Amino acid sequence: MFSNIPYLIQFPKLGDQSIGYISVIEQQQVVPFEIKRIFWTYYTPESIVRGRHAHYSTEQVLVAAAGRILVTTELANGEIELFRLEDPCVGLYVPPCAWHTMQYSHSAVQLALASQPYDESDYIRDHKLFQERWKTPPERAGCGPGRCVGVLLPYYFLRQYPLSGSRSCLVRGQPAGGNRAREQKSCTLGIHPGQRKSIGCCSSCRGIPSTSARPCIACLPDFLSTRLTRPSWCARQRHCGSRLAARHGAFYMFSVVPAEDIRLLQSLTGVGWQLVETRLTYYRDQLPAFDYPRHPVRAARAEEAAQVGCVAAAARNPYDRFHADAWFGEARADAYLARYAENTVAAGLAATVLVPDEPPLPLDSFLAISDLTGDAAALGTRLSRVLLTAVGPANRGWHVKLMAETVHRARALGQEAVLMTTQATNHAVFRSCEKLGFKLGATSHVLACHGR
Repeated sequence: MFSNIPYLIQFPKLGDQSIGYISVIEQQQVVPFEIKRIFWTYYTPESIVRGRHAHYSTEQVLVAAAGRILVTTELANGEIELFRLEDPCVGLYVPPCAWHTMQYSHSAVQLALASQPYDESDYIRDHKLFQERWKTPPERAGCGPGRCVGVLLPYYFLRQYPLSGSRSCLVRGQPAGGNRAREQKSCTLGIHPGQRKSIGCCSSCRGIPSTSARPCIACLPDFLSTRLTRPSWCARQRHCGSRLAARHGAFYMFSVVPAEDIRLLQSLTGVGWQLVETRLTYYRDQLPAFDYPRHPVRAARAEEAAQVGCVAAAARNPYDRFHADAWFGEARADAYLARYAENTVAAGLAATVLVPDEPPLPLDSFLAISDLTGDAAALGTRLSRVLLTAVGPANRGWHVKLMAETVHRARALGQEAVLMTTQATNHAVFRSCEKLGFKLGATSHVLACHGR
């Protein structure tokens, strides 16, 4: 019986840098099936997405013999993963029950090993038929329920909201009244993608899928109360971690903390939280005076959502809070960012997503914008914020153009400022901000902890 989940395979790697390498595949040793067909694809344009099918019985192993291949797999329960293949000694096992798509760098050569000869009747090319056929796959061997619950600690909300009010808002994750409570309520993050249709969002984690079960986190507001001593704070944090672990088995928590709050940062790191990102927030105000040259852009179309996700995954940044956090790992971080970017188009997580409109330039960059409706209303102003942006090699130089058009858009809408957050290591963004007259507004740190 085949495995019903995709997974990576490490092939033997013989040789060294002085003479080169050889990798070997032998029947039913590393590859988990008898190979009955081998084919390869090459010179595929980067704008083309191939695959878009599942199978009834054919198993496959895909290898990037050259170049880079982004493979997205989807199971009928909604679980989506993205794999980045760029090492010739690594293959991806794709079971028949996985709907899959592939996107290639121009120089990519994909080697495919299949368990069956070609038979068109074995292909499932209709997505609804795929979901119906594989809606009850066999249980995964050796796997538990695969569920992980996470918690966002909404730092600014807890600091600025009265302790009694924040406690009542956060008991079992239920928000209380008030604009700030509605905008920055605590939420759980269901890392298990099968729950992706149940979305719970706040202004800090918009687009992260959430499960319906919310952990009891009534003690979290007390963490940030200045009335607590550090030993007391640490004891309460450990107590909360124990409660989450006892109730859910696995959890993930993160908090965004201003750089000025040294005491809190020391307390968090002192009880096992890890720094995963240092971020800078830039702002551009005085929009009526903005006169940077215009560039042709348009809003991304619904059918381009998958392409936007691929661009985000391909533009890997080892210093963003997902790739820098060992809890995620590269494959999960790539998949998360791809899905988040895709949903800025497909699920309305952004007010708009700008892409170049300069034929025949391929779509290899984007910039997603939020108009921060709730936050702006609470502050009595009008704002927009760059949610996510990525630029691939085919659109080199477009980051500053997309940012400039974001400012032009904000000016046309009568907004007062545009916000842009980036990692403290992203010098390319610094240069774009300087060109466009952005100013540094704040520095913060993202810390995380987890229970496996």
